[in-house]
Amino acid sequence: MENEINDLLTQKNIKISCIIPAYNEGETVENVLKIISSYSPFSEIILVNDGSKDQTRDIFMKYETEYPKIRVISNETNNGKTNAIIKGVANSKGQLLVFIDADLLTLTHDHLDRLITPVLKGEIDMAILSKESDDISPIGWSNFIVSRPLGGERAIWKKDFEKIHFDGDERYGLEVMLNTAYINMNKRIRTIRAPKLLSLYQSQKKQSLITALLRWKGMLHDIHKVTGVKGYVKQAVEVEEDRLRKLYEVKERSRVKAPMMAGILVAGLTLSTITFLLLNTRNRIEKTKGFLKKNSN
Repeated sequence: MENEINDLLTQKNIKISCIIPAYNEGETVENVLKIISSYSPFSEIILVNDGSKDQTRDIFMKYETEYPKIRVISNETNNGKTNAIIKGVANSKGQLLVFIDADLLTLTHDHLDRLITPVLKGEIDMAILSKESDDISPIGWSNFIVSRPLGGERAIWKKDFEKIHFDGDERYGLEVMLNTAYINMNKRIRTIRAPKLLSLYQSQKKQSLITALLRWKGMLHDIHKVTGVKGYVKQAVEVEEDRLRKLYEVKERSRVKAPMMAGILVAGLTLSTITFLLLNTRNRIEKTKGFLKKNSN
């Protein structure tokens, strides 16, 4: 798939800029950089250190020295993800932008292929990776509405991004603002399943439901500020789920949208609940097998 993407980039004379914002991500960012730096379709990689107090900046500088296509931008203070992305985009040269969060544990080239291909081929206007760690988190049963539309791993055209007005003070509102702007421009957004893609926070073993909800406090504030609860639920339905493509096709052909949107909401929540149960059951079975194997030796 990587070779196919490179061929398409050559045919269409398109370059891809990858932008990675990071704040105190020293524990995980090197895992991400090892994959990103070896991914040939990226023409440039822009690393935005957003005022980190740990070793994030040092790791960034090391990779900038080793890889000519990597550039580092550093903020003296922490200004939030939205500001970091805007600064990265302003310094980018590619027509196609890829945003990647720095807290991923198991990113692969296959995940990047899945993210980029449908946008590059013109099937959709923006792609979002739907991580497996969101499916198995304590609130994973509601992933269709909660985490899926807010994925940080995105492929988006720079010309479209530059049409969007950002106030600059939205620390967590970037993803919601992108979704809102694209829906208002009648552009298609789709979440793409990313099997075995885990992020640090959602994968922490001791994360409780209360901890998960507290983490959402700041995000929910910005979400409410940008679109309101009702608007966000509508947005969650409008952002296509790749496993429900047929339903979205029917919705587009339907003259009356409301019943179809309600049907998609029910189908999406049912699907995310089933996925949540299956993945957590699988994980428990794997842990049990590992325990039995360990104790039999």
